Amino acid sequence: MTMNEWARNQQERRRRFDDEARSCKLKPPEAFSDEPAPPEAYRNLCPDLDPALTGRRSHVVRWRIARSCCGWAEPPTTEEFYDAFHTDTPDQRQKSIIYMWGTEATFTELFEAWAQHAYTFRDLVRALHLADFPWPDRIAEINQWADPHHSEQ
Repeated sequence: MTMNEWARNQQERRRRFDDEARSCKLKPPEAFSDEPAPPEAYRNLCPDLDPALTGRRSHVVRWRIARSCCGWAEPPTTEEFYDAFHTDTPDQRQKSIIYMWGTEATFTELFEAWAQHAYTFRDLVRALHLADFPWPDRIAEINQWADPHHSEQ
């Protein structure tokens, strides 16, 4: 295969993935587990972390906020993050926090926040829906975690 053929193949593969991702819609929250992380998930993903740095004080959330919100006039706290992911009517600041997390958190950080009881996967998806989260590549990743037996009605 020549370099030109390889490049054309890569462009075609990216185009197909981008087309799929662009048409991707976030599945409903009910398609995702509402179970909190079991203790073994916490032990496996966060083996050396102080258990006090969970829930409203999640260590991974604090770390991501420090890296992604340093330019905010008033960076959010981990407590604000937690509240944003557990409210029925997020205000604009809470939507910004949700949007920041959806776009900035790594795949691993999404799981670590779950393991640290910052949210359940259903809480995460519900918050993304309420914030009108638009990023198709992340939506495609998250949709992989849905229950494959859930029927969308």
